[in-house]
Amino acid sequence: MKIKREQYHEGIIVHFYNRVVPNELLFRENKDYTQFLKPFKKSVKEIPSSVYAYCLMPNHFHFLLRQNSKIPLYKIFNKILSSYVQKYNIKYIRKGSIFGHPLQSKLVVDEEQLITLCKYIHLNPVKAGLVEEPDDWEFSNYQEWIGVRSGELFDDFILKKSFVDVADYVKSINEYKQQVLEKTLLELLDEA
Repeated sequence: MKIKREQYHEGIIVHFYNRVVPNELLFRENKDYTQFLKPFKKSVKEIPSSVYAYCLMPNHFHFLLRQNSKIPLYKIFNKILSSYVQKYNIKYIRKGSIFGHPLQSKLVVDEEQLITLCKYIHLNPVKAGLVEEPDDWEFSNYQEWIGVRSGELFDDFILKKSFVDVADYVKSINEYKQQVLEKTLLELLDEA
């Protein structure tokens, strides 16, 4: 269920996601991913927020964010999604929105759901068969979580609060991997 505007307040944690229309790709080449992330990085500086997890996939995206000011988190996406679609349409000679729905958002209600979402988001490229391991996918912040890359889009609060160390998160990901490959996100969240 989409979060209502009046529900946004400092400290709220939200899972944002969206998928493209059938038979379309959100990112056709590596440059498209970086063109999407560049204004996103700028926006999270202008609208104070913490990026816990994200993953860009060829046909959709996931962002797990914490709102760190009174400015609603959805404002991060208002400008960048519209701008990205305009540039995408020019580049690929097409018209109209590439998204099948308005921006999707769900409120994170507890720590268990938060951790489940982090692992699900990081394992998305594995579930889609794009890579064998989550650290092989460069368009997520999993590499920041495990310390092999330094990046602006990573707040280590959850890692430090909920896991002993990086190895503990990697172990948790590996244990969770089989479940993710067999179930949908809704099934996983129902179990959490």
